[in-house]
Amino acid sequence: GIKEEDGERFVHIKPAAFKTVKKENAIGFIYEQMLNRTAGDTVLEAVILTIEPGSKRSKVVTDAYELKYVLEGTIEYELDDETIILEKGDCLYYDGRIPHVPHNRTNETARMLVIYLFNNK
Repeated sequence: GIKEEDGERFVHIKPAAFKTVKKENAIGFIYEQMLNRTAGDTVLEAVILTIEPGSKRSKVVTDAYELKYVLEGTIEYELDDETIILEKGDCLYYDGRIPHVPHNRTNETARMLVIYLFNNK
């Protein structure tokens, strides 16, 4: 069960309340945090990630399982030494401890819903 915070039975968040999060050494990556909540031993974080054409970033690792869902555009996703092409409607789930980085090698903006599941222990 999800723990209720401050007696809340649900959370409704309008886009105007999303928090823009800047990441170091990430050019053309815009993270808009929609939600960050604890559920038992798990922390759930949901963001909309916009990746501009010509964006640049080195591979990173996170201490979370990650779910990516492409809302628009085409993304080349590097996982360790593999490259996966993700298009609108595609979903990718993986252990964030695998070095990874998305690339937008097109002339159009790409957007993804990103769900992080962190162990809170």
